[in-house]
Amino acid sequence: MFAQDNQLEQLRTRSLGLIFACPFNQNNPDDCPLHTVRQCSITERTAWLNALSVAQLQALYQFHCYCLACREMN
Repeated sequence: MFAQDNQLEQLRTRSLGLIFACPFNQNNPDDCPLHTVRQCSITERTAWLNALSVAQLQALYQFHCYCLACREMN
């Protein structure tokens, strides 16, 4: 259980910045899955992030790593 809790906190920490802005250009692209989340209050964004499961956080983080890599290549 402790290992999963640790993984959950690591993923939340890594994903925290994503609920504020795109890591590529620090804006909020319309085609980003977090576009709507970023329009919420900080409290709502944080609550949303904290409600995600390990699998959801992994998917979110992996999507953004892939997106950032693609944008940096172009």
